[in-house]
Amino acid sequence: MQRSILLLGAFGMLSLFCLVAGCVKQSPNGEAAPGKPAAKGDTNWDVWLQDRPMNTAMRRMWVDCGNIVESTNTQDRLALANASSDLARRAEQFASHFRTLQDANQRTNGAAAEGDWASAGKHLAAAQQGCDNCHFEFWPLAAHGIDSEVLEAWQKTRDAKRAEQVFEAPAKVRLSMGAMRDTMTTAGRAVEERDMERLRDASDRIGKFSGKNLKYWESIAREASAIAAIARTGQLLGVGSRYTTIRSVCTECHETTTEGRGLNPLPWTQD
Repeated sequence: MQRSILLLGAFGMLSLFCLVAGCVKQSPNGEAAPGKPAAKGDTNWDVWLQDRPMNTAMRRMWVDCGNIVESTNTQDRLALANASSDLARRAEQFASHFRTLQDANQRTNGAAAEGDWASAGKHLAAAQQGCDNCHFEFWPLAAHGIDSEVLEAWQKTRDAKRAEQVFEAPAKVRLSMGAMRDTMTTAGRAVEERDMERLRDASDRIGKFSGKNLKYWESIAREASAIAAIARTGQLLGVGSRYTTIRSVCTECHETTTEGRGLNPLPWTQD
């Protein structure tokens, strides 16, 4: 469910807190007992390198879909509202990156058409940032050229030479990302050379890419938000049609990008 333009990162203190909190031992009286502190330099970098933010995000949304089906079957409206709200939030997170790309791309083309090439360059940089934001959020460390040697060097406050980037996404996704990288490069050169025809062609390709993906994610976010709203009214009527649309969107995207890796949401089981 991605294509490309250019790069992952930032775990954040919240995930670190959750990791630590989830590993705190409990004493017999229920109070937190101090665990054995990790020895300095005893960090297991393999665990870090095995982290796949994109896979995690997709799995959490799959779980949200399962919770939507189950909570509807059990008529648990609170659980339904929570699961659908979480799904909407996660889908909007993806949509925001493609929306940034689409809006900045349109502004780039519009500014260039008016002869304002300086502004066109600024808007194109914003489009590139939209790509980078997504990559830093969802790419694994290996895709950024970060391996255990780099992490070990950083822990010892030393500079480190990046390793070769390793991409494990499905072939169609890698090809798409490569194509978008080339398209962004073409757009950059077109702006530098004030070549409107070449920029317009690149902008059209960027627009089709961002528009298709934005449509997917906005559709999921919209339908999930609608389900949450239904649940909060104490009703269940209409959840099925909304959920079926979500499942259809997910299935379509998986069929065209994941080469069978994508796990489609649970089928709707209500009449």
